Amino acid sequence: MCLGFGGFIIGSSRFAFQARQLLPNRTLLVFSAMFVAMALFGIGSQIWFRRRMISDFTYDAQALRYRTLGIAEMQMRTLWDIAKVRTWRGRGGALGYVLRFRDKHKLYLEFSVSNSGR
Repeated sequence: MCLGFGGFIIGSSRFAFQARQLLPNRTLLVFSAMFVAMALFGIGSQIWFRRRMISDFTYDAQALRYRTLGIAEMQMRTLWDIAKVRTWRGRGGALGYVLRFRDKHKLYLEFSVSNSGR
């Protein structure tokens, strides 16, 4: 997705520079800038979400150790840090769990992750 959005940025930028040279009208330049901003937002949201999707975790009586798609090293949270666990629902029904911590940080745990508890 990020590569697709990156290509969209390059195409919109090239179009903006060509439009600026050919037409003195700034309308095309504004639309190109809007497309670049949307593509940057798309890349940012992909990175943001990948940093919150759990890909591997272990749980013992004291702590939750996990690894996300965006961060390769293992991270640890104590059980006291978990404020709320709720079901993560999508259009097709339940997808997994949402772990909300006391510092308002959220993690998403899909049912497809091994030992997720389903």
